[in-house]
Amino acid sequence: MNETEKIAGRYRLLFSLPSLKSIMIIIFILSLLFGEIIAYSTIIMLNKPFNFIEGIIWSIILYLVPAIISIPITDHIIQGKIFNTRRLAGLSLLSMILATSFQVICTVSLIILGDAIRLSSSVMISGFSIMNALRYLALEAIESKKKKSILAAAPQPVFSLVGYIFFLYYFHIFMVWRDVLMIIYGLGSFTLASWFLLETENKRLWGDSKTTKLQAFQAFLKNWLLNDPEPLEKILLEKTKKEKVRSHLINFYIKDKARFSIVVPKIHFGPFKNIGSSNLPPTIISKLKQKGIYSVVLHGAETHEKDLATQEDKQKYLNTLINKIKTESKNRSKKATKIIRVSKGTAKVYCQRFEKDILIIVTRAPQTTDDLPKWVSEEILKEAKKNNLRHVILVDAHNSLGQDKPNNEDYKEIISAVKIALKKVMQLKQDEIYVSINHWIISDLTEKEGIGKGGISSISIGVSDEKETFIVFDGNNMVPQFRDEVIRILNEEGIKKCETLTTDTHSVSALITNKRGYHLIGDKINREILLRYIKNIPQKIDSNLKKVEYEIQEIITDDVNVLGEDIIKRMSQIIDQSLKEIKIIFITLYPLITLTLVLLGFLQI
Repeated sequence: MNETEKIAGRYRLLFSLPSLKSIMIIIFILSLLFGEIIAYSTIIMLNKPFNFIEGIIWSIILYLVPAIISIPITDHIIQGKIFNTRRLAGLSLLSMILATSFQVICTVSLIILGDAIRLSSSVMISGFSIMNALRYLALEAIESKKKKSILAAAPQPVFSLVGYIFFLYYFHIFMVWRDVLMIIYGLGSFTLASWFLLETENKRLWGDSKTTKLQAFQAFLKNWLLNDPEPLEKILLEKTKKEKVRSHLINFYIKDKARFSIVVPKIHFGPFKNIGSSNLPPTIISKLKQKGIYSVVLHGAETHEKDLATQEDKQKYLNTLINKIKTESKNRSKKATKIIRVSKGTAKVYCQRFEKDILIIVTRAPQTTDDLPKWVSEEILKEAKKNNLRHVILVDAHNSLGQDKPNNEDYKEIISAVKIALKKVMQLKQDEIYVSINHWIISDLTEKEGIGKGGISSISIGVSDEKETFIVFDGNNMVPQFRDEVIRILNEEGIKKCETLTTDTHSVSALITNKRGYHLIGDKINREILLRYIKNIPQKIDSNLKKVEYEIQEIITDDVNVLGEDIIKRMSQIIDQSLKEIKIIFITLYPLITLTLVLLGFLQI
């Protein structure tokens, strides 16, 4: 798992909540459950007969009504951008679960102690105070409304406390001064502990940063929950560097006009949803289609070091690409070699020479094929340049994510396979070239299901009666078994030489709550739908295969901001450190306050 996935994983539980209706049903059910348990335990300690109806009344007054009526009241007070009605309902549910779980465990435990009714007040007041503190912590951390956060946190625990005081009074066990003192102390001390926790994390993100950790957290949430990338982009710009960004295009011409193009940006399609170059592939495809060019965008062998930082940088890159692509050419070539395959251990290499230029596609599928380390790419480029080639277009298939993790020996096998392929392809004769590029928008699936807006593309290249086909999915890697299934289906349909690739788009990342934060291509959620499209590919390829001429073009975009892997790595480390600090505060302050409340429960005032 790379650093961007680690960061997204920290927040994945914030990206998905049940529907408002589902949350309300869960609140109703848990309120009844917790209320019955608390009522039963308390009445047993009072040596009174338990009545099921009384338990329902406890449930309604202590938990159900406060949880529900606090939603509109909190919404009116906080008037936040992120906390809409559904998220406020989720906050009511979560704070109720955490507080009442504490109350239930402690109250049931007190029954074992026998005469422990005095301590039960401490437990219940502690639970509602914790509820208040957690609500304040969430509201202030996410919305930063200062006094409004304190007021907005109060409705649910205060209504619960009022209900609890009513029951104490009803059972003649309400000790005014002691219980009021515990309520004031509990609400104040737990909230103060939460404030202290926030202040601890409200430090600079890094040494010379103008941004605090808390502001960075809020910027992440605004990007993912509100689709507002600007605050996060401003933070990233503090540490980016400006570079020249190169792209290689293999433009294919029919009757002097560019009809097809293979686009390989030396850019990584990340780092996060909405940020930088994460959704670049479908944008390129769309822009070139407007110029009458059907294109396929491949994943150049780049890592997060080459993520664009902002949408503005992406637009600058796009403008340069679209304006400089040669829709017409007088320097066209007619011949290329066929695509050869070379295997070495787990490594597989596809290689084709276009006169003085070369295309290399590498994979380890069905073993894990993720971003190639920089040193591997540099070694491959170094080997290729020994053959006096002009442009070396290196593509990482990024088409298999298994349980294994490649080691240095695996990467050396890739380099060895490339050396063999280069030696072979330099000896091959060149012949006329036929190309077909097709594109399908997958309207049945969204980025949440793991397929980007670029859908599926196919590129078929035929030379000397031999045709190789690549199926490109706009997604972030692939289930190995799905790759095998796609190849099997295409083989059965007459396409004997084929391979799958993904773009490694990060527009699909951090949208779901699994460990990765996204679905691979071929996960159960998208497999059957994608296979329906795959079965229709062969017919489209055959009907669109055209004899072409080509020109390979290098386009340079000056002065764009790129991230560098160090920024993402540092942010991930900062988040890890913050989580450790938060745990220490929770483990020390919260139990200490609870213990003090228990001691107050022994007071006879």
